[in-house]
Amino acid sequence: MAYALPFAAAVLVEIVQASLPQYVVSSLFDPATFAIFAVGCLQIPLVEFAAAPTSDVMMVKMQEKLAEGRKPAVVAIWLDTTWKLALLFFPLVMFCLVAARQIIVLLFTQKYVASVPIFMAWSTMTLLSTLQVDGVMRVFAQTRFLLVLNVMRLAIIAGLLKWSLSEFGLLGPALAIVLATLVFKAAALIRMKRLLEISAAGLIPWGSMAALLVASAGAGVAAWAVKSQMHAATVPLLFSMGLVYTISYAAMVWNFGLLNSGEKLAVARWARKLQAATGAAFAYGKG
Repeated sequence: MAYALPFAAAVLVEIVQASLPQYVVSSLFDPATFAIFAVGCLQIPLVEFAAAPTSDVMMVKMQEKLAEGRKPAVVAIWLDTTWKLALLFFPLVMFCLVAARQIIVLLFTQKYVASVPIFMAWSTMTLLSTLQVDGVMRVFAQTRFLLVLNVMRLAIIAGLLKWSLSEFGLLGPALAIVLATLVFKAAALIRMKRLLEISAAGLIPWGSMAALLVASAGAGVAAWAVKSQMHAATVPLLFSMGLVYTISYAAMVWNFGLLNSGEKLAVARWARKLQAATGAAFAYGKG
């Protein structure tokens, strides 16, 4: 009960803080304006699809190592989980920033172009999803602290909503949510530093993450060049940008040595399977 009740309360508070901006905006603006805000706060399914099971696996592995009294192994699991999510989320965020207009127009038509700035701000939330601090708090039975963090995040959002709307319009609530989540993650990392008994330098793979951010930005520049030079309809333009971005990002990550040997082997196996499947498809088409 000491573990479950605070955790249940933390989940309820999290639901409230996630829904509050939507209710406030819908009560203050007409349905058309609210639709622009709702579209801007587009949830990318891939983020939750990748983050949730990865966090679950991380928690199981951490609990096993804690039971064995191997706290350094817990740190290694945290760093590995953070790095693998960063490999996926960093380029995803950068591409969403570069191709925000095309994504919104493709999914919701030209009528929702006003949602683009909101979507760009909201996309930065995916960067913060790289840090699965909630799972670590649960492993160390820090559910009361997790409840405090969620209450703090709710208080920040509630306190900034009216001011942010008056200062930044519909972009304001999105910025308030990002700020509150950033504070939430920072406070959790500070507690993790004490729980894991490590320095701030060892809490996050800073160097590798910075290099990954540079690689994502470099691929973003390549996609932006395609966007600025190619005058085409939304679908072919978005496809071309995505293709150039993916190739550029993969090339930089591979050539900069950002992948370890195990990750390179996994990528090579995936590439061979893709090549075999493509060859089989072509052979079937010819037959």
